[in-house]
Amino acid sequence: MISSIIDGTPVWVWVLFVVLVSRGIKMLRTRQTTIERQALMPVIFSIWSLWSIATELSALEFGFGGFLVGAAAGFGSGFGLYSAIGYRTSYSKASGLLECPGSIMPLIMILTAFCLKYGISVFLALHQDSAHSNAFCFLYGAIGGVVSGMFWGRSFFLLWPWRRELARS
Repeated sequence: MISSIIDGTPVWVWVLFVVLVSRGIKMLRTRQTTIERQALMPVIFSIWSLWSIATELSALEFGFGGFLVGAAAGFGSGFGLYSAIGYRTSYSKASGLLECPGSIMPLIMILTAFCLKYGISVFLALHQDSAHSNAFCFLYGAIGGVVSGMFWGRSFFLLWPWRRELARS
């Protein structure tokens, strides 16, 4: 059964997995990055989640509603998590880059997010009638929202020094 699930997974999902894990591994080391690059992870997970809701569920209002509720909770969690662990970035006005210290947290978030999204998608593939359940549609959307929201919260936290620097200008 597991081999048929893996074989039935579209190639683009595995490509996305490799790209995301490679980004997470790069984040283990201190690096300089652009402001725009900080939005990459939340944009990827938001598009993936919203596209999945729109194409796989029948009760769209419950799916999108769950996404919004989950995104709000995820945003607070992502922002709060990085604040609680004392993660600090710095912004160089001269180069226009953020310096982000290396951390295992992004890789953990990426792996957790991918497993949640993949797991609920596999469940839906095995139990296609769930796509018509309002409760499942809400849960499906909420999981995507929490995942996306956590990455948005993390990005907003990392961009805080940039915002402060702009305010001083």
